[in-house]
Amino acid sequence: MEKPGFKLIFNIILVISILIIILTITSCKTNSGTPNYPVTEEDAAEIISNGVLSQFGGVLNHINNGVQFAQRPGCGVTCDTTTTLTAQPGPTSITAKNNLQWHYQLNCQDKSFTGTYTGSISYSGQHFSADNTCSGTLTCTPQQTPTYKIAFNFTIDGTDIKKTVDANTLKTNITMQGSDILVEKNSGTVTSGQIQVAIHISYYNYSGTVKFMGNRMASIVLNSGTSYSLSL
Repeated sequence: MEKPGFKLIFNIILVISILIIILTITSCKTNSGTPNYPVTEEDAAEIISNGVLSQFGGVLNHINNGVQFAQRPGCGVTCDTTTTLTAQPGPTSITAKNNLQWHYQLNCQDKSFTGTYTGSISYSGQHFSADNTCSGTLTCTPQQTPTYKIAFNFTIDGTDIKKTVDANTLKTNITMQGSDILVEKNSGTVTSGQIQVAIHISYYNYSGTVKFMGNRMASIVLNSGTSYSLSL
């Protein structure tokens, strides 16, 4: 014959076990930085493209800032400038905000520009939203043709969220480096060159290149060798 006390203890243990399972599942869904879905190479390519494109406050916006600073009058004086970008929803449904603090100088001899900057980048796009800090160094060197040669190092740290049900926050780090980027002086348009890029998204790592092909087009090639087209 089963004793009443034993049945009570058994029921208490059963309830506690169920609560532990529920808490464990909840913890897995809300643990920041631990993806509860596979982060594909296509996801990585899209996050990288957002870190490049001007409308997201990406590195092309920073290059354009540097080109504009390089054409300002005066030289030999260290300057501090804050730049902001605010993009409101339009046909592409992108909202973005970029705030950068620049510290730079123009060389009086060769008219080259050297700058460093730190700041924040946040955006909401079609598939991802992000809240990041960033830092970078950038140089603009005038060429014989009406272009600048750009060299830069750029780092993004922060979080990304994929806009799907139950997708949790991802901790993201992106590094970009370019040394031979050609940019039109008047328009600020990148015409050629490539960027070495590496991205760490929680436990996922991808790396490769962003290649500028002219006509406002670029391609992203990561680990698999697949080429992802990018319209600038």
